[in-house]
Amino acid sequence: MNKLEYLSALEKALKNYPSNYRDDITSVIEEHFEYGISNGKSEEEIASQLGPIDDLIEPISQNDSTDYFEEISNKVAEKTKQLTTTILRNLNAWGCTLDFSTMGEPTIIDINKDFKNLFIGGNSLDVNLINGERNVSFYPLKNLKGEETKLNILWEMNKLKLDTDGGRLVISIPALEDLEIKLNTGDIDIQFDKLNKVNLRATTGDIVIEENDSKSIIVENTTGDISLISCNANNLKVDTKTGDLDIDYCKFEHADINGISGDIVILNSEIELLNCDNVSGDIELLEGKLKGKVKCISGDISLELQEPIPLVCHTASGDISNDSDFEASKETNYEIIFGIEKPQLEIETLSGDIDID
Repeated sequence: MNKLEYLSALEKALKNYPSNYRDDITSVIEEHFEYGISNGKSEEEIASQLGPIDDLIEPISQNDSTDYFEEISNKVAEKTKQLTTTILRNLNAWGCTLDFSTMGEPTIIDINKDFKNLFIGGNSLDVNLINGERNVSFYPLKNLKGEETKLNILWEMNKLKLDTDGGRLVISIPALEDLEIKLNTGDIDIQFDKLNKVNLRATTGDIVIEENDSKSIIVENTTGDISLISCNANNLKVDTKTGDLDIDYCKFEHADINGISGDIVILNSEIELLNCDNVSGDIELLEGKLKGKVKCISGDISLELQEPIPLVCHTASGDISNDSDFEASKETNYEIIFGIEKPQLEIETLSGDIDID
C-alpha cells in the first residue's frame, strides 16, 4: 500500500467522524510519511511500519472523549522513533561507531579560499560553529575495521561544502552569510553573531543556537531537542516531532512553530506574529510579549501574564482557569476573555487544559 492508498483508506475509516478530527489525524500521518520519504524509505515500507489502520485509530472506538487524539498521536510518535532507529541502523551499515571515545586525533583543515556560504552534511557528526580566526578542525571516528572517517571538501563558487560519515567538526570563522547543515545523527551547536540565512536539519541529536542575529532561521528536528537562546531574526520556522523546543530571550518578527509530542517553552521573548501549533505536547508561555495564535490538540497550555492584554482563551473540552491577578471581562467553563479590543493573543485547545497565572 502506497501513501495515497493508505491516506484514502484512512479517510474512509474516519468518514463518520467530524472533519476537524479527520484533518488533525491525517496531518499527523502525512508528516510521518514525509519524514520517512525524506530519509530514503519507500511509501510501502512506511505504510507497513504504521500498521493496519483499524489498529491505529482504535482509540476512537474505545473512547468517547477527545483524549483519543493524544493516544493516536503518541502511537505515531512511537512509530516515528522506530522508523528513526531503522534509518540510523541503515546509515551505520558502513560501520561507524557513535562512541566518541574512539575519536582520532584532530586534523587541521587548510581552507585557503574565501567563502560566504557554508554547507555541512553527514552521519554521526557533531558540529560546532563559532566566531573567530579562521580555523577548521576535524576529529574523525574509527569504523569497525579501524579505519578513520574522511572529510570531503567541495567548492562551488563562493560556497564551501563539507561532508563526512562520522566525527566532529569545530569551525571558527570571522564572517559568514548563509549556513546550511543537514545531519542524520549528531548535535549542532551554533554560536555565531550574524548570519543572513540559517537552515538546520537533524534526524536525531540536539540543536542549539545562541546569540545570533539573522534574517531567517529554519530548524527541523525529529527526535532531538531544540534550544534558541538570545536570537533575533525577521523570520523563524521550527518543525519538531518528538523533541522539546525552548525559546529563551529571543526576538522575532514572525515565528511559525509546529510540534507533535514534544513540549514547547517560550520564555521572556518578543514575537510580533506567532503561529504555534502542537499536538500532544504542552506549551508554556512565560513572560515576554507575544502576539498571534497558539493551539494545542490534547496538550496543556499555560500562560504567565505580566500585565493585562487583549486575550482570548478557548477550550472545547479541557479545563480552563484564571489564577492571575487580573480580572477577565468574560469567564465561562470553556472561555476566558481579557479586554474588549481585538485580541493580541489567541489560545485554543481541543481537550487540553489552559492555565493563566
